[in-house]
Amino acid sequence: MPSGDAQRTWFPEMTVRLRSEWHEGMSIPALIGLRDELDETLHRIRAGRNIQTPIITCRRCGMTGHAAEPRVSVRALILALARFEIASKDQTRALQKAWAQIPQAALAGHRRKNLGRGPAWLLALKIAGKGSRQNSRKRACEAMQPGD
Repeated sequence: MPSGDAQRTWFPEMTVRLRSEWHEGMSIPALIGLRDELDETLHRIRAGRNIQTPIITCRRCGMTGHAAEPRVSVRALILALARFEIASKDQTRALQKAWAQIPQAALAGHRRKNLGRGPAWLLALKIAGKGSRQNSRKRACEAMQPGD
């Protein structure tokens, strides 16, 4: 495995696909569909190349385990458009504003489908600092208990 692949989210074949499928004026539902396809591609690439996430250690309990797998979010897709110079900064800002206008409650079913991935997701919550510090640490440590 090449150096850095364990943390990599955007592989070259994904950026090629993003360049070919994204177009100006793409609707938010189409953007979400593209995100779903790119996320599946990411997981397929990582599985096909046997790329595992880095080993992390819980600062609270000292247990070690694999970090959560990277995923492609809609925001990451929008930022990648600017990063790889597929869209202009102005187009990217407009997409970010359009995405921010969508009530997150309307996307709850979509998020549940893509985020509920077990113990690794809880570790990602802990690392990202979501929720209260104590609760996320407790959930992450509980998620790492043997037998899960």
